[in-house]
Amino acid sequence: NTLVQISMEQTFDEAEETVGKEFKLFEHIADASQWLTGKTIECRTTPYQIVSYSSGNETLTQSWHPDSENLEATQLKQEFEDLTDLAKTYRPFKLLLNAQTLNYPILPDTQDWLNQEVFPYFLMHKLKYIAIVISQNMHAQLSLDQALEDIKTYNIEVESFETFKEASYWLNP
Repeated sequence: NTLVQISMEQTFDEAEETVGKEFKLFEHIADASQWLTGKTIECRTTPYQIVSYSSGNETLTQSWHPDSENLEATQLKQEFEDLTDLAKTYRPFKLLLNAQTLNYPILPDTQDWLNQEVFPYFLMHKLKYIAIVISQNMHAQLSLDQALEDIKTYNIEVESFETFKEASYWLNP
C-alpha cells in the first residue's frame, strides 16, 4: 500500500506539470486500463451497420441497423468484406455480432460465400471467441445459424445471446 501511495503522490505532482491535459481518477485498475488503452474506435458506419473496435479487450463489434431489410445481396457481401478488412487491420481476439435488428435473411449462396470468403480469414488468425446477439427476425436468425454452423467445427467458441449486454459480458466479464 505504501508503494502505491508514493506512486500516486508522484503522479499527482507530475499531473500539476501537465496543465491542459486530461486527467482522471479511477477506483479500479481495470477501469483505468480501459480508459488508457481501450478506447473504442468507430471504424465504419453505413445505413445498415456500425462496426467498432475496442483495443482494450480486442473486440471487433458489428451492429446491424433495422434498415438492413432493404439490403441487396451484393451490398450484404460488401458489408462483410469491409468487416473482414477491419479484422485484417485490428486482428481481434473476439468478435461480437449484434444481429438483433438484422432483418435480412442470408440466402444459401451468400451463406456459402461467407463460409468460403469471410469466415476463413477469421479462423486463420487469432480470433477465439464469437458472441452473437440473435436476430428478432426468425428468418434472418435461421440463416445466421446455418452460416455459422461451419465455424463451430473449428477451435473457436461461439455462443448466442438474447441481448447485447449478455453477449458483451460473456466476451468481457
